[in-house]
Amino acid sequence: MYKPTEENDETTIYYAFYITPDIPYGTYTGNNIHYDATLNTTTVTLDGNGADSGEMGEYVVPAGKSFMLPQNIYTKTGYVFNGWNTEPSGTGTTYSDQANFVTPSTPENTTLYAQWAHATTISFDSNGSTGGKAMQPIIILAGDTKKLPTNTYTKDGYVLLEWNTERDGTGDFYADEADFTADTTESASITLYARWMKDGPYMQDVATWGNALSIGEEMTAIDKRDGKSYIVARLADNNIWMTQNLDLDLRTDRILTPENTDVPENWAPANSTVRFTGYSIGDWVDNYDTPISADPGELYLYTSDSAQEDYKYTSLEDCVAAHPDCSMHNHIGNYYNWSAAVANNDTSGMTTLYDNAPDSICPAGWRLPTAIGNSHETSDLLVAEEIITGTYSTTYTTDGFTKIRRSPMWLIRPGFIRTGVLVNSLYHGGYWSSTINNGYWAYSMYVSLANHAYPASYDPTRIGLAVRCMAQ
Repeated sequence: MYKPTEENDETTIYYAFYITPDIPYGTYTGNNIHYDATLNTTTVTLDGNGADSGEMGEYVVPAGKSFMLPQNIYTKTGYVFNGWNTEPSGTGTTYSDQANFVTPSTPENTTLYAQWAHATTISFDSNGSTGGKAMQPIIILAGDTKKLPTNTYTKDGYVLLEWNTERDGTGDFYADEADFTADTTESASITLYARWMKDGPYMQDVATWGNALSIGEEMTAIDKRDGKSYIVARLADNNIWMTQNLDLDLRTDRILTPENTDVPENWAPANSTVRFTGYSIGDWVDNYDTPISADPGELYLYTSDSAQEDYKYTSLEDCVAAHPDCSMHNHIGNYYNWSAAVANNDTSGMTTLYDNAPDSICPAGWRLPTAIGNSHETSDLLVAEEIITGTYSTTYTTDGFTKIRRSPMWLIRPGFIRTGVLVNSLYHGGYWSSTINNGYWAYSMYVSLANHAYPASYDPTRIGLAVRCMAQ
C-alpha cells in the first residue's frame, strides 16, 4: 500500500472501511478522504462460524483490488483459529489471518468463514534452571507433528536430560527438539518440565575415567539414562563396582540402546517397573521368562556392626540424622527378576548350567558379575569376596562379613519379592549374577540375618532381587 509523501501527491489509494452510517466507502486523495460514488465495490463479511465471542462485521472494498484482512478477534472455547475459508466446512479457498485478499472483479459480495481446529498448546517449565532465555508456548494443530524448540534454559553444573509431562520425571518424556504429535480428538494444554542431570562424569564413560581410580577410591558417576547418580569404587579385586543398588526404572516406551546400556541392540522391556509402598506389590506377577521389576520409592537401609537387622528410613536426611555415616550407599534401589536383570524379554531358552547371560540392564561399559563356575576364579563374586574379606567360600561364611555389608561393598539387605509380597526386608538380601543354574534358577550373592555371606547361592528367576554392576 502506497502512502503519499507530499501534500500535492494526487495518487489514489484504496482503503477498506467498516460500514457505519457516517463513513461510506471512499478514496484517499492527498490528505483528504472523500466519497467516490462511481467506484465498483464489494462487501466482504467475516463470519465467526460458531465462535463464542468476538465481533467482526462487513468490509466494503473496491472490486478486483487486494486488501489485507483484519486480524481475527473471534474466539471459540476449546479451539484455536485456523484461518478463513470461503466455505463454512473449509472445502473452499483458504486464507490465513491477515492475508491479502483479492476481491472479485465484479461487485459481488463474499463471506469468509472462520475455521476452528483442535490444537495442543505446549508450555515449557524450566524446573529449577539458573539462567537462559525464557521459552514461549507453541501451538500444534490436531494431528500435526512439529519439532519441539531447542532448549534455551540453563542450570549451573547440569545439562538437559529430557522434557517430561511430570515435574518428577514419571510422565511422558521427550528429547530436546523431539517430534511432538498433537492429539486429533481434542484440544489440550500441556506443560513440559525440563529434567536436569549433572554434567558428568557419566557411568557410560567408565573407560575414560576408570583407569585414574585407585584401589579403595570412590567417586560419583551419573547414569545418562535417567540422570541418577551412583557411588562407585575400585575395590581390592582391582575391579570397579557400583557400591549402591541399581535404581533404573524400566519403561515399555523407553528403549535402551547399546550407547547407554549393556545390550548389543536396542531393547524395549516387555513390562514397565511397577511402584509400591509397604510390603504388598499388587502389580507384580511372578514370571520366570519375562522381565518384571518394582520400585519401592525412596528408602534407605542402614547396617551397623552390632545390629542383627538393617534400619529403614524414608529419606536420606532421616538416615543421616540417625547415623551420620549414612549415604547413597544405603539407598535400596529397585527389585528385578532375573529376566529384567539380564535385559531379555524371553529367557526360556537359557538353561545351560554355568552359562552367563550376555546382556544386562547395567549401564553401557558395565555388566552383571558372574557367580560360581568350574573354578572359583571364574566367579566375580567369589573373587571379590576372597580379596576383600581375606577368604571365600561356596557355602555360608561369616569371615569378614562386615567388610561386605558395610565398607567397601555396602551390601544392604533389601529382602526379595515373591508372589507379589516383599519378604525378609531388613534381614536378608540377594543380588543377581549373570550365571545360569538351570532354566528356572540363577546364581546370586546372598546376605543373611545371621551375618552369613553366600556368593554361590541360587534363586528362582521369577523372584525380585537387587542388582549391582561392575565395570567391564
